[in-house]
Amino acid sequence: MNRYNICHYITPNGSTEQLLNGIQTKLRDYTMTDYCIILIGEDFKTTSNYDNDILLIRKILKQVSHTNIIICFPTYKLTNYNNLYNWRIETFNNLLYLDLIKHEHAFYLDSNYDLTNMDPPGHAPSLHDYDSEKSPAQLCL
Repeated sequence: MNRYNICHYITPNGSTEQLLNGIQTKLRDYTMTDYCIILIGEDFKTTSNYDNDILLIRKILKQVSHTNIIICFPTYKLTNYNNLYNWRIETFNNLLYLDLIKHEHAFYLDSNYDLTNMDPPGHAPSLHDYDSEKSPAQLCL
């Protein structure tokens, strides 16, 4: 049986920037056999400029290339039968998606996957498409 060490960092009521602050140091000893899962929420009280978050995540993806990173997208659509969208979050997710597909060590979990009939252009593989015979690095090829 495989054994795993689990470590987590929680940033209650924090912004995405506060969540990611110091992540390079926290992941220093991680390798390509490890995974860092980042759960990004949405809160208009702490985050008003999503462009800064995208730029920060882009910088981190370039700097932390020695381990796998899985980013969970925030939900922007309530249900498949509802026309209520949070266009700011949808735009954030689309921009983040375009950055993630450029890195072999980066993956995404999309909470909107079954809520919309439209996939992002070029629908890159995600963990939804995971085949147990493929390594995580092969998912982005």
